[in-house]
Amino acid sequence: MKVALWIILGLLALYMIFILAPSVFSFLYSYGGREGKDLDREPEKWLKKTQYREYLPRITQGNRWYRELLPEMSVHTIRSYDGLKLSAHYLDRGMKKTAILLHGFHTSISNNFGVIGQDLLSFGFNLLFADQRCFGGSEGVFCSFGQREQYDFLSWIEYADRTLHAEEILAFGVSMGGVAVSFASDKIENPKVKLLVSDCAFTSIYELQMQTAKNFHVPGKVMMPYVERFAKWFLKINIRLSTESSLVNAKVPVFFIHGAADDQVPVAWGRRNFEACCSEKEQMIIENAGHAVAYAASGAEGKERLRKKIDQYFHI
Repeated sequence: MKVALWIILGLLALYMIFILAPSVFSFLYSYGGREGKDLDREPEKWLKKTQYREYLPRITQGNRWYRELLPEMSVHTIRSYDGLKLSAHYLDRGMKKTAILLHGFHTSISNNFGVIGQDLLSFGFNLLFADQRCFGGSEGVFCSFGQREQYDFLSWIEYADRTLHAEEILAFGVSMGGVAVSFASDKIENPKVKLLVSDCAFTSIYELQMQTAKNFHVPGKVMMPYVERFAKWFLKINIRLSTESSLVNAKVPVFFIHGAADDQVPVAWGRRNFEACCSEKEQMIIENAGHAVAYAASGAEGKERLRKKIDQYFHI
């Protein structure tokens, strides 16, 4: 009897150590928010990351551009549908067009939008850099990889319209930001929103975390059932919900961007998002570009294609 009890206790301990504890850690790490670091503050570290290596000079220049303009920006806050204070920095150039910029997971606004922001400014946009919930100046403990953030984005649209008096609105989301834009694509009713740009967006949280587990040689099939339950219990989200379910009813034109060498969000997922989208659409796939650097890697070609999309849908 004692031997059986010790065996049961031993198996329980192994379960706790090798399955439950890693699952809890994965959940807390994956969904917990924090502000990301700029690439040019630790260049030797970021040079090791292949998706940044070739484009580091351009991205770090964008980091510096953003930080140098920070004193000229005003801070704006709104309340999310579930009561969180959300924050954004607004660069007002007196234009009639405004771009809402939504960053990715565990990164900084300057990393994602230092390059993009400069181009949008040259196209005649004011820039609203939104901190996603639980990142930067926004409140929250956990993110939801776009599922709740889509409603934050919808709130920023109304704020840009009513408070900032934008006459035409563009939204540009990178990675998780692109997912938020994609999820919201079937819910946008404001006619001032003329174009969505979804850059390297994944399809579902489940697929993303299974891919991440594969990259880190972690047994995703063992851990994911627990992570899925935690997300359902604590965050009230369905991690198997796909952006495709919203894009199939998209109400606004979408410009999709993806890096062909993206090993975090495979380009096949980008193609699935593009194929699912029912609104006017275009896709730009950049060869040899890793995750979240496709636009920076596209250079003059990407800037010109984005300009043409803006000329197509914006008339001010």
